[in-house]
Amino acid sequence: MTVAPPGRQGKGTRAVHTCCVCIMLALGASCQAGVWVAGPSHKVLRTERAPSASGLYSTVTSEVVLYAARNEFVAFQVVLPGPLRAVNAKPVTLSGPDGTTLRHVDLFREHYVSHPVLSQGGGDDPVRDCLWFDRHRRAHDAPRDFPVQLVPLDARRHAAPFDVAEGQNEVVWVDIFVPPSAPPGIYRGTLRLGPARLQVKLTVWNFTLPSVSHFPNWVYTGPEFIAWAFGKKHTAIGTMMPTFNAYFEMAHNHRVCLAEGLVYDVAAAQAADRRYVEHYSGTAFRGPFAAGFGYELLPVEPACLPLVEKYGWFNRAFVYLDDEPNSIEDYQTVLRRGRDVAAAGQGNLRRMVTEQFRPSRTNWPSLDPAVDIFCAVGASRADVRAIEAAGNVAWTYNGGNGGSPYSDAPGPAMRAHAWAGFVTGTRAWYFWNGTYVVDKFNRWRGRSAELYRDPARALTDLWTNPLTFDESTRPWKDGKLYPARWSLRLNGDGLLFYPGRDAGVDGPLACFRLKNLRRGTQDFEYLYLLEKMGQRDAALAEAERLVGRKRTDALRYEPDPAAWDAARYRLGRRLHDLGDSAIRARVKDYNRYPNPVGHPAWYDGRRH
Repeated sequence: MTVAPPGRQGKGTRAVHTCCVCIMLALGASCQAGVWVAGPSHKVLRTERAPSASGLYSTVTSEVVLYAARNEFVAFQVVLPGPLRAVNAKPVTLSGPDGTTLRHVDLFREHYVSHPVLSQGGGDDPVRDCLWFDRHRRAHDAPRDFPVQLVPLDARRHAAPFDVAEGQNEVVWVDIFVPPSAPPGIYRGTLRLGPARLQVKLTVWNFTLPSVSHFPNWVYTGPEFIAWAFGKKHTAIGTMMPTFNAYFEMAHNHRVCLAEGLVYDVAAAQAADRRYVEHYSGTAFRGPFAAGFGYELLPVEPACLPLVEKYGWFNRAFVYLDDEPNSIEDYQTVLRRGRDVAAAGQGNLRRMVTEQFRPSRTNWPSLDPAVDIFCAVGASRADVRAIEAAGNVAWTYNGGNGGSPYSDAPGPAMRAHAWAGFVTGTRAWYFWNGTYVVDKFNRWRGRSAELYRDPARALTDLWTNPLTFDESTRPWKDGKLYPARWSLRLNGDGLLFYPGRDAGVDGPLACFRLKNLRRGTQDFEYLYLLEKMGQRDAALAEAERLVGRKRTDALRYEPDPAAWDAARYRLGRRLHDLGDSAIRARVKDYNRYPNPVGHPAWYDGRRH
């Protein structure tokens, strides 16, 4: 099978986003002129026009051209400029070799939210990549409206059919899943969306992505947040298990470990209204992705050691000691608790803290004796080497070494985390919350009893308000609120799984950032397989082009979406040439769970 490369970018397209993987379609007589297609990391602006560069479109065949491995989600976006009325879509399947069809094709309408405030890190200091994207927006003379929730086109509200106002873009996200059983080759289908008739050509490469993620993403939730999202009290979670399960299924299909808080005892881990054990054994998951495969990271407490022993989870289990200790007293607490965990866990439970390896103050004690996993905001390759030389491992969290996890950051921001992990050697990424629907740490600070009594009135209006973490609403002193100029004010912070209640969906809605987090985690498997096949230098060279180098605007990653898609193509072509049989013959631990906690008794203690 011959695999053709993506279309070349036009000369001079290196300027701000004009080299994005997007195209003007060659449309038939029945199609609306001006409809265009963008890649998965291009955050389309409301009034943006189609660039002239092409990365998804073949001028020879007049088709949207895609490439995917087996066991992979591949996505693109259809941009519909207005005016249009009653836009709808027809179901689409892709037909390929031997009559095989790809039926997992899902369409979503992207819901845009106006962002009145630019994300800032406190002290009137804009988040750097959000500031970059705001400059890009202003260069396009576009409003500060960005895609947030992705609403299934068959949802009861805010879905299809929909109108498109004159001078505005509406965007439909298209997800295609290629199952592991799909034969390699060419798959074709027609997508009818409003006035557009898009011919889609998908080349399925001759290799398969592992069903376990070798750079895991761990995202916290509390069951109370899921209950609150649907207007219920925290005590109602046991009565809404289909909704609860939908969150964890969505997380699994996006290669995310959604942790439902810490597990304090065996009974809680096995409770029918939590399904904790089922999430980690994999029996809870039905697919389409990785049915029966469990999560790669398990936050536990020493009381759960019998479960860890029973299932052999030592290479995935860890105890979260403390969150961001910021005083000598906090450090002493971490040291004390770390020693207690080591004794209770008989040395078999790894201990994690969200703090850097070196103490924040020279007179503070080292945490090394009590900590095995240092989860830092950012860790360089040199930092990781020092951490691992001491017998520990490094993770990153929140902004980490990638992009900001905020809804006003550039499109590739979340995609960058896994690539940065490959460059630096960090083993996992952690996000402090994925379901933060009430700003309990600010607006409701000190009012927990009131919040738990009537959570419905405390909900952030996520459909219209992107500002989810806002210290300027926090009680301060003398009856005043915390000064806005000093405040953390972050759009989309603590949210990757939006409540579907606004759209009439009894479960979560994915968001643009979650899709790009999955895209990056899938990209990591390309890098991982090439490394295992003896081509680490080639994989590392591709990653270093995109992350880890300081740019003139202080970005730590490449903001051009086309560069990411082109790098993925080059990696995929290498793996396709190697072939699935050769890869599986050499990568003996193909679907073996990784060792992100660095337990020395498992494999060689290294990342893979």
